Amino acid sequence: AKKDWGGQEGNSEPLGPRTRPGTDQAAKTKHNAVRMIRKRQSEEQPPMQRLEFSRSVIQHELGYSPGDLNCLFKLPGPRETFEISFKTPEHLALFWHKTRQDTHSNILNKFHIEPITEPDRKTVTIIFYNETVTEYDIRTWLARHAQVDSDVRQIRDEDGIWTGARKCNITLRRDPAGTIKHLPSTIMLGNNRGQVFYYGMPKLCRNCGATGHLAANCTVIRCKNCGDEHFTKDCTEQRKCNLCGNEGHVFRNCPTSYKAATGPPRQPSGHRCRRFQLCAAGFGP
Repeated sequence: AKKDWGGQEGNSEPLGPRTRPGTDQAAKTKHNAVRMIRKRQSEEQPPMQRLEFSRSVIQHELGYSPGDLNCLFKLPGPRETFEISFKTPEHLALFWHKTRQDTHSNILNKFHIEPITEPDRKTVTIIFYNETVTEYDIRTWLARHAQVDSDVRQIRDEDGIWTGARKCNITLRRDPAGTIKHLPSTIMLGNNRGQVFYYGMPKLCRNCGATGHLAANCTVIRCKNCGDEHFTKDCTEQRKCNLCGNEGHVFRNCPTSYKAATGPPRQPSGHRCRRFQLCAAGFGP
């Protein structure tokens, strides 16, 4: 009996559902992956084998070591198509950085490069240990930093009880150089501090935003209001709202907050009526 590519004895059909390699359905489960399709230079071009591709292109030209890769295989079919999955999102980000440089233009002359993993699209989890923080305000904060692609939804356990966490689909933005701009690892809404997680999120210092160390070991003095290198208590700039990012008000008075969108109109300046809500409704003096 002939052995198939999965090592099982029997017929030559691969096991599992018949999904064409490289389809969108298959790509949904892959992490840190990219596809490289070799361009045909001439009719006499000899085929490139998987090991040759690994050593000459991935290791020699791009400078990766075998330990940086999770998997590399050559797809069956008339086109010479190779798929590479890296062990970390940082290795994939480095791949895109390298292949965009002029020093590696030779690779672009030899291969079409297609993304499998979409590094910009993330499912983000936000955790507040205060259930009064609203999904509306979380979505407003997310929109400052990324494109929001879905509603913010609660995560519930097997009994249907809300865990305190929420999820949302986003698309990260890029700076003018094409580098992904990651979300901060913490979210502050008023005095409420939350935590932010998603797959591939780098470990950033909560104080200065740099990589390579955590806030407990950070030596940078960073103002939480304006971002300059001085203590927050010494800041002379106007306070910024940590929901919308604008100056002149704080979260509890933010005109874009859930409270402002759904509550009664705020008391105008100079109004001293203690029963302002009744007054605004026409029942006061």
